[in-house]
Amino acid sequence: MKKRWFAIVLALTLAGTCTIPAGAAYSDEYWDGYNEGFEAGYADGVAAWEAGEAEPAPIGTREEGYDDGYAEGFDAGYLWGYDDWENGSADWPAQELTDAGGAPGRINVKYNDRCIDFDAVWPENQGGSVMAPVRPVLEAMGAAVTYDGGVMTASLEDGRILTHTVGDDTVAVTDGAGETKLCSMASTSYVTGGVTFVPVRLFAEALGLTVLWDSDYQTVVLLDPVSLEETYGSRLTRLNLLLSEIQLRQNPAETYRETADIALDLTLFDTIEGDKHLNATAKTDTLTNGDGFQTTLEVDISELMDLLLEEYGAEGGALSAEDETVLRLLGRLEAELRYDNETQTLYIQNPLLDLMMGQTTWLEQPLGDLLDWGWPVLDGSEPLTVTDLVLLSQMQDVEMGNLYAFHCYEGVDTSLNLLLSVLGDDQFTRSGSTYTLHAENVTIGSYSDAALFYYSGTPTVGLDLQLTDRGGGRCDFTGALSVESADYVLGLDLSSRDSGGQATLTFHLKNLCKGVLSVTTSRRVTDEPVETLPPAEAVSMALEEVGYF
Repeated sequence: MKKRWFAIVLALTLAGTCTIPAGAAYSDEYWDGYNEGFEAGYADGVAAWEAGEAEPAPIGTREEGYDDGYAEGFDAGYLWGYDDWENGSADWPAQELTDAGGAPGRINVKYNDRCIDFDAVWPENQGGSVMAPVRPVLEAMGAAVTYDGGVMTASLEDGRILTHTVGDDTVAVTDGAGETKLCSMASTSYVTGGVTFVPVRLFAEALGLTVLWDSDYQTVVLLDPVSLEETYGSRLTRLNLLLSEIQLRQNPAETYRETADIALDLTLFDTIEGDKHLNATAKTDTLTNGDGFQTTLEVDISELMDLLLEEYGAEGGALSAEDETVLRLLGRLEAELRYDNETQTLYIQNPLLDLMMGQTTWLEQPLGDLLDWGWPVLDGSEPLTVTDLVLLSQMQDVEMGNLYAFHCYEGVDTSLNLLLSVLGDDQFTRSGSTYTLHAENVTIGSYSDAALFYYSGTPTVGLDLQLTDRGGGRCDFTGALSVESADYVLGLDLSSRDSGGQATLTFHLKNLCKGVLSVTTSRRVTDEPVETLPPAEAVSMALEEVGYF
């Protein structure tokens, strides 16, 4: 019975991911609690080691308002702190700084993969802002630096020229076309012992660098997207073409009508009572443009809900009569979603919510916090590249506490080299304007510890991809992906053109279930208006105001 329940949840998840955007797995309060608990636990773990305790004994203290985040963070931090000191690796920041050319005990600046050599004059903290000698920073970027009186000029290798008057709070950056941009800094530069210091963050950002701060390493981390693109992007042009197509397909100045028909055919294995065959469908109809989108959604998962009620209904005592009513209503769900780009707010209206509230009600959920962490809005300007996305992904890991900022460049390097080994340009063959890739028996060794692979071993992957270049960063593409392990087999076939596409996912989980999930989409330009906000007279409620949730 547990296997059947798992299969039902899996099927619901597969169907749901095709119709509803994925949300955060945990709340902000959870991660606030986790981070606070981790720091407290780490300190207690170190203290336990210093006190000579034989084995770690985490307390798992629960803090009000933080759900279970504090307890889990405390346990993880405690074990980490104890282990660091027990195995002598608690001084790893100092060793890694030394290996990267930095100086432990100082404030360092790391440019891509190496710490900058400041010789005898090191960066310093002035009122919470890191001030660094400007010449070593610019020379690490390959710039030629000259002074004429109190004016510093730096000529960069890409043709840009930077001009700054010492003691001023602005810096001028002139590009290769002769256009100059004046950037303001929060504090002025100054001279100490003949060395010019500048606020390194704002100075670096004026040059287009990504700037991170790592408090554990006391290091400002500078990442250069241009040099990363030069190093990796020139060998990922096929993948960049595919990414460009996905982005340029949506012109914010145009309005599109997009439809999707989704069908799930699922078989649950049962050697005692006989296999169960279930079907589910969903349809979406969307109007979208640069202002936002408006979607109507119809979902029929009534057969899945009937099976849930059969297994866990009122007779079994697991569900109340109210729960049964809700499940039956969810079996045939209609909803309308509207999203407004200006306010970054999602609005949802459906009959179940209306029934709960006793009136037509729009559920209102701001998404600004979810969207503001660093991903740029696609506004029709230059498409993002694979390098951009990998860098942004690593920055998100830093933001969430999953990666030290000091290791960000190494994370980008590892990810891009993995992509190059499978999807690099030299993996494709060319015939005219068509590029074809065929890869088989690819082992995903770098991810063998991921949860999906933990119990079934490292899977073997096969991939076929064909791109037809239409010029202007646009292409048609078809692809097939297979993933196979001892316990499951997954297959994905897809094709896409400007007018729509089709995707078919097949899956077989050993002794559990098998199924086919198919998605067919269509797309055309229209002059229909897009309603991104609820009607003016409508009742709107924030998610936390709805008691059932």
